[in-house]
Amino acid sequence: CLFGFFSTLAWRDILDHAPAVDCVVVGEAEETLVELAGSIKTGTIAQCGGLAARAQGQATLFGPRAPIDPLDRLPFPVRPSLKTEETTSVLASRGCYNGCSFCLIPTLNGGQAVWRGRSAANVAAEIAELTAAGKRDIYFVDPNFVGPGKAGKEDAVRLSHALAGLGVTFGMETRANDITKPLVRNLCNAGLTSLLLGIESGSPRVLKRLRKRTTVAQNERAIAAVRDAGIEPEIGFIMFE
Repeated sequence: CLFGFFSTLAWRDILDHAPAVDCVVVGEAEETLVELAGSIKTGTIAQCGGLAARAQGQATLFGPRAPIDPLDRLPFPVRPSLKTEETTSVLASRGCYNGCSFCLIPTLNGGQAVWRGRSAANVAAEIAELTAAGKRDIYFVDPNFVGPGKAGKEDAVRLSHALAGLGVTFGMETRANDITKPLVRNLCNAGLTSLLLGIESGSPRVLKRLRKRTTVAQNERAIAAVRDAGIEPEIGFIMFE
Protein backbone atom coordinates (compact mmCIF):
# COMPACT_ATOMS: atom_id res chain seq x y z
CA CYS A 1 0.00 0.00 0.00
CA LEU A 2 1.37 3.39 -1.01
CA PHE A 3 0.45 6.82 0.32
CA GLY A 4 1.70 10.39 0.09
CA PHE A 5 1.82 13.23 -2.42
CA PHE A 6 2.98 11.32 -5.49
CA SER A 7 0.74 8.34 -4.83
CA THR A 8 -2.28 10.61 -4.41
CA LEU A 9 -1.57 12.33 -7.72
CA ALA A 10 -0.81 9.16 -9.67
CA TRP A 11 -2.92 6.45 -8.03
CA ARG A 12 -4.55 5.32 -11.28
CA ASP A 13 -1.26 5.01 -13.18
CA ILE A 14 0.32 3.20 -10.24
CA LEU A 15 -2.43 0.61 -10.08
CA ASP A 16 -2.46 0.24 -13.88
CA HIS A 17 1.28 -0.28 -14.23
CA ALA A 18 2.62 -1.58 -10.89
CA PRO A 19 1.17 -5.03 -10.15
CA ALA A 20 3.19 -5.28 -6.92
CA VAL A 21 1.05 -2.49 -5.45
CA ASP A 22 -2.26 -3.68 -3.99
CA CYS A 23 -3.78 -0.33 -3.06
CA VAL A 24 -3.11 3.39 -2.73
CA VAL A 25 -4.29 5.85 -0.06
CA VAL A 26 -5.55 9.00 -1.76
CA GLY A 27 -5.28 12.02 0.55
CA GLU A 28 -4.40 11.94 4.24
CA ALA A 29 -3.41 8.47 5.29
CA GLU A 30 -3.99 7.98 9.02
CA GLU A 31 -7.66 7.00 9.23
CA THR A 32 -7.70 5.16 5.91
CA LEU A 33 -4.70 3.05 6.94
CA VAL A 34 -6.39 2.09 10.20
CA GLU A 35 -9.50 0.89 8.35
CA LEU A 36 -7.34 -0.92 5.82
CA ALA A 37 -5.38 -2.70 8.55
CA GLY A 38 -8.60 -3.79 10.20
CA SER A 39 -9.94 -5.22 6.96
CA ILE A 40 -6.72 -7.09 6.19
CA LYS A 41 -7.22 -9.02 9.44
CA THR A 42 -10.28 -10.55 7.78
CA GLY A 43 -8.39 -11.31 4.58
CA THR A 44 -9.95 -8.55 2.46
CA ILE A 45 -9.16 -4.98 1.38
CA ALA A 46 -11.80 -2.57 2.65
CA GLN A 47 -13.56 -0.50 0.02
CA CYS A 48 -13.41 2.57 2.23
CA GLY A 49 -13.26 6.24 1.39
CA GLY A 50 -9.76 7.45 0.60
CA LEU A 51 -8.58 4.09 -0.74
CA ALA A 52 -7.94 3.10 -4.36
CA ALA A 53 -7.49 -0.49 -5.46
CA ARG A 54 -8.38 -2.77 -8.35
CA ALA A 55 -12.04 -3.71 -8.64
CA GLN A 56 -13.01 -6.07 -11.44
CA GLY A 57 -9.63 -5.46 -13.01
CA GLN A 58 -9.98 -1.65 -13.03
CA ALA A 59 -8.17 0.93 -10.89
CA THR A 60 -10.96 2.30 -8.68
CA LEU A 61 -11.17 4.97 -6.01
CA PHE A 62 -13.75 3.92 -3.41
CA GLY A 63 -14.93 7.46 -2.77
CA PRO A 64 -13.25 10.51 -1.18
CA ARG A 65 -12.36 10.91 2.47
CA ALA A 66 -12.76 14.26 4.21
CA PRO A 67 -9.59 15.80 5.65
CA ILE A 68 -9.07 15.08 9.36
CA ASP A 69 -10.61 17.83 11.44
CA PRO A 70 -9.92 18.67 14.20
CA LEU A 71 -6.32 17.52 14.03
CA ASP A 72 -6.18 17.32 17.83
CA ARG A 73 -7.96 13.98 17.67
CA LEU A 74 -4.88 12.33 16.18
CA PRO A 75 -2.51 10.65 18.67
CA PHE A 76 1.07 11.89 18.85
CA PRO A 77 3.36 10.07 16.41
CA VAL A 78 5.42 7.04 17.33
CA ARG A 79 9.09 8.05 17.13
CA PRO A 80 11.40 5.01 16.87
CA SER A 81 14.43 7.17 15.96
CA LEU A 82 14.01 9.66 18.80
CA LYS A 83 17.22 8.68 20.59
CA THR A 84 19.42 9.24 17.55
CA GLU A 85 18.01 12.46 16.08
CA GLU A 86 19.34 15.85 17.12
CA THR A 87 16.36 17.84 15.87
CA THR A 88 12.82 16.49 16.22
CA SER A 89 10.17 17.22 13.60
CA VAL A 90 6.72 18.35 14.71
CA LEU A 91 3.69 19.10 12.55
CA ALA A 92 1.54 21.81 14.14
CA SER A 93 -0.72 22.32 11.12
CA ARG A 94 -1.56 20.92 7.73
CA GLY A 95 -2.18 22.51 4.37
CA CYS A 96 -1.81 26.08 3.20
CA TYR A 97 -4.41 28.68 2.41
CA ASN A 98 -2.77 30.05 -0.74
CA GLY A 99 -2.32 27.43 -3.46
CA CYS A 100 0.79 28.55 -5.39
CA SER A 101 0.97 27.13 -8.90
CA PHE A 102 4.08 25.03 -8.16
CA CYS A 103 2.96 23.51 -4.85
CA LEU A 104 1.89 19.95 -4.05
CA ILE A 105 0.55 20.77 -0.59
CA PRO A 106 -3.18 20.99 -1.54
CA THR A 107 -2.95 17.49 -3.04
CA LEU A 108 -3.63 15.74 0.27
CA ASN A 109 -6.55 18.08 0.96
CA GLY A 110 -8.64 17.20 -2.07
CA GLY A 111 -6.88 19.83 -4.13
CA GLN A 112 -8.17 22.61 -1.89
CA ALA A 113 -6.02 25.43 -0.51
CA VAL A 114 -7.03 25.10 3.14
CA TRP A 115 -4.98 25.51 6.33
CA ARG A 116 -5.84 23.48 9.46
CA GLY A 117 -4.05 24.01 12.74
CA ARG A 118 -3.77 22.00 15.93
CA SER A 119 -4.54 23.80 19.17
CA ALA A 120 -1.65 25.43 20.98
CA ALA A 121 -2.30 23.21 24.00
CA ASN A 122 -2.15 20.05 21.90
CA VAL A 123 1.14 21.02 20.24
CA ALA A 124 2.65 22.08 23.56
CA ALA A 125 1.66 18.75 25.11
CA GLU A 126 3.47 16.84 22.38
CA ILE A 127 6.58 18.98 22.75
CA ALA A 128 6.47 18.60 26.55
CA GLU A 129 6.67 14.83 26.03
CA LEU A 130 9.68 15.38 23.77
CA THR A 131 11.45 17.58 26.33
CA ALA A 132 10.81 14.91 28.98
CA ALA A 133 12.70 12.55 26.66
CA GLY A 134 15.60 15.03 26.50
CA LYS A 135 14.78 16.67 23.16
CA ARG A 136 15.17 20.44 23.11
CA ASP A 137 15.48 21.34 19.42
CA ILE A 138 12.31 21.25 17.31
CA TYR A 139 11.66 21.86 13.65
CA PHE A 140 8.09 22.58 12.62
CA VAL A 141 7.65 20.88 9.26
CA ASP A 142 4.37 22.70 8.54
CA PRO A 143 4.12 23.89 4.93
CA ASN A 144 3.00 27.23 6.40
CA PHE A 145 3.44 27.70 10.15
CA VAL A 146 1.11 30.73 10.27
CA GLY A 147 -2.53 30.37 9.33
CA PRO A 148 -4.56 32.85 7.28
CA GLY A 149 -5.36 36.39 8.29
CA LYS A 150 -5.54 37.95 11.74
CA ALA A 151 -6.78 34.72 13.33
CA GLY A 152 -3.79 32.81 11.96
CA LYS A 153 -1.34 35.27 13.50
CA GLU A 154 -3.21 35.15 16.81
CA ASP A 155 -2.99 31.35 16.79
CA ALA A 156 0.76 31.57 16.17
CA VAL A 157 1.15 33.98 19.09
CA ARG A 158 -0.83 31.62 21.36
CA LEU A 159 1.45 28.78 20.35
CA SER A 160 4.55 30.90 21.00
CA HIS A 161 3.28 31.62 24.53
CA ALA A 162 2.68 27.90 25.08
CA LEU A 163 6.22 27.11 23.92
CA ALA A 164 7.92 29.86 25.92
CA GLY A 165 7.97 27.88 29.15
CA LEU A 166 9.26 24.65 27.63
CA GLY A 167 12.88 25.74 27.11
CA VAL A 168 13.12 24.65 23.47
CA THR A 169 14.66 26.10 20.34
CA PHE A 170 12.80 25.71 17.07
CA GLY A 171 12.71 26.47 13.37
CA MET A 172 9.76 27.02 11.04
CA GLU A 173 8.67 27.99 7.52
CA THR A 174 6.05 30.51 6.46
CA ARG A 175 4.95 33.00 3.83
CA ALA A 176 6.32 36.54 3.74
CA ASN A 177 2.89 38.17 4.02
CA ASP A 178 2.31 36.43 7.38
CA ILE A 179 5.35 38.03 9.02
CA THR A 180 4.94 41.01 11.33
CA LYS A 181 7.43 42.46 13.79
CA PRO A 182 5.28 41.66 16.87
CA LEU A 183 4.80 38.08 15.70
CA VAL A 184 8.51 37.55 15.11
CA ARG A 185 9.32 39.02 18.52
CA ASN A 186 6.90 36.61 20.20
CA LEU A 187 8.35 33.66 18.32
CA CYS A 188 11.93 34.65 19.16
CA ASN A 189 11.01 35.00 22.84
CA ALA A 190 9.66 31.43 22.66
CA GLY A 191 12.90 30.06 21.15
CA LEU A 192 12.77 30.66 17.39
CA THR A 193 16.27 30.33 15.92
CA SER A 194 15.68 29.67 12.20
CA LEU A 195 13.00 30.76 9.76
CA LEU A 196 12.56 29.89 6.09
CA LEU A 197 10.65 32.49 4.08
CA GLY A 198 9.07 31.39 0.81
CA ILE A 199 10.00 34.49 -1.20
CA GLU A 200 10.33 32.68 -4.59
CA SER A 201 11.09 35.77 -6.72
CA GLY A 202 11.93 39.45 -6.79
CA SER A 203 9.92 39.96 -9.99
CA PRO A 204 6.27 41.07 -9.75
CA ARG A 205 5.52 39.28 -13.02
CA VAL A 206 6.95 36.00 -11.76
CA LEU A 207 5.14 36.30 -8.42
CA LYS A 208 1.88 36.78 -10.31
CA ARG A 209 2.59 33.85 -12.62
CA LEU A 210 3.35 31.63 -9.61
CA ARG A 211 0.06 32.74 -7.98
CA LYS A 212 2.12 33.68 -4.94
CA ARG A 213 -0.23 36.55 -3.98
CA THR A 214 2.61 38.50 -2.42
CA THR A 215 4.45 41.62 -3.52
CA VAL A 216 8.11 42.52 -3.64
CA ALA A 217 7.44 45.13 -0.95
CA GLN A 218 5.90 42.49 1.34
CA ASN A 219 8.93 40.28 0.80
CA GLU A 220 11.30 43.12 1.67
CA ARG A 221 9.36 44.01 4.83
CA ALA A 222 9.32 40.39 5.98
CA ILE A 223 13.07 39.98 5.52
CA ALA A 224 13.70 43.24 7.39
CA ALA A 225 11.39 42.21 10.26
CA VAL A 226 13.18 38.89 10.74
CA ARG A 227 16.61 40.53 10.62
CA ASP A 228 15.47 43.18 13.11
CA ALA A 229 14.63 40.33 15.48
CA GLY A 230 18.21 39.05 15.24
CA ILE A 231 17.70 36.14 12.84
CA GLU A 232 19.10 35.85 9.34
CA PRO A 233 16.23 34.29 7.38
CA GLU A 234 16.67 31.44 4.98
CA ILE A 235 15.24 32.51 1.64
CA GLY A 236 13.23 30.12 -0.49
CA PHE A 237 13.88 31.30 -4.05
CA ILE A 238 12.89 29.77 -7.39
CA MET A 239 15.73 30.71 -9.73
CA PHE A 240 14.16 29.51 -12.99
CA GLU A 241 10.54 28.69 -13.80
